[in-house]
Amino acid sequence: MFDLKITGGTVVDGTGVDRFDADIAVKDGKIVEVRRRGPGSPPLEGEAAETIDAQPEDRRARIRRHPHPLRRPGQLGRPARAVQQSRVTTIVTGNCGVGFAPVRPGQEDWLIGLMEGVEDIPGSALTEGISWGWESYPEYLDIIGRGQFAVDVGSQVAHGAVRAYAMGERGARNEPASPEDIAAMARLVQEAIEAGALGFSTSRTIGHRAIDGEPVPGTYAAEDELFGLGRAMAAGGQAVFELAPQGVAGEDIIAPKKELDWMQRLGAEIDRPISFGMIQVDNAPDLWREQLDISAAAHAAGSRLYPQIAARPFGMLFGFPGHHAFTHRPTFRRLKAECSREELANRLADPAVKAAILSEDDLPPDPNLLFDNMFALAQYSLGRLYALGDPPDYEPTDERTVEKIAAERGEDPLARSTT
Repeated sequence: MFDLKITGGTVVDGTGVDRFDADIAVKDGKIVEVRRRGPGSPPLEGEAAETIDAQPEDRRARIRRHPHPLRRPGQLGRPARAVQQSRVTTIVTGNCGVGFAPVRPGQEDWLIGLMEGVEDIPGSALTEGISWGWESYPEYLDIIGRGQFAVDVGSQVAHGAVRAYAMGERGARNEPASPEDIAAMARLVQEAIEAGALGFSTSRTIGHRAIDGEPVPGTYAAEDELFGLGRAMAAGGQAVFELAPQGVAGEDIIAPKKELDWMQRLGAEIDRPISFGMIQVDNAPDLWREQLDISAAAHAAGSRLYPQIAARPFGMLFGFPGHHAFTHRPTFRRLKAECSREELANRLADPAVKAAILSEDDLPPDPNLLFDNMFALAQYSLGRLYALGDPPDYEPTDERTVEKIAAERGEDPLARSTT
């Protein structure tokens, strides 16, 4: 008697072989039998407590590689069940150089502040959600491994945590790393990969900042540091080098191609995949094509560069008090700077404050803040954003843009984009 049987599905097993149709049986949380299916082949025999018929419309399982709300280990279980409903089967945390291990005793609050600033996750939620109990990265993985989750969970070792652990305040302040510092960080990275980390991640965009406004550790890392940690990752085993490169959100249109230069050289040396963020930006609308061409040429030359892009349909979820339709209004900006979270909520309930915000024009986005630039991609691109609809329309026409729907209804398109 199996616990679960999945029939009629398509299997991609990660070994590099072609996908194949199969039935799968699960017992005690493990796959115990895989029966390949073809024309006329018999189904997998045996009863199961639950059977799932994975017909084509139900096969859209996904690996969510950059799950912002799922970075905190203390709250993985409940959000994981939620994302499973959208057919996400695997999440990978520790992206963009931000993570929670390794951590020296006393650094916990600093790592929370780093995550809060980069990902706009309230520090109070992180404090309540994380049950600390590790120092090293292997200890961190052991604690995650004891959890019961509805999806598969993987993690990368983050540059910010590694730098702070090895260099202390110097690392947190982005001071240059000495050869001794790099050697210490390399040991931590190799240890993490050997323990089971899926890769190493870093961030080089000035838009990623801690809650105190400081760029994340590693933002200005020199090549000797990046290459030293890349070599250590490769020495630890099969892993991916992941980064948010300089200029990723359009804050610098020259930097992305410069970043590709060292990435190509690193990829050729360590023979490991390098995954980097890539977004189309209005001030260089064809830059992404150049990046794809460079990456394709790098592959042909033996360096595996993988642009990481946002696929359609693309959704953005904004929250309070961080990023939403009124983030760029002068009154909101002033109140956010002056008030605590609770005070801000009370002030925004004042009808006079609401009226002032609604009457104002948006300030231009801060080119040094990644989320300002990412939000601007949506806020100032309403002629390219589509209402998905219910049921979803995956091939919408121009009439389905937020801008045109709002115009037809005589509404403010920005207000429409938030509904």
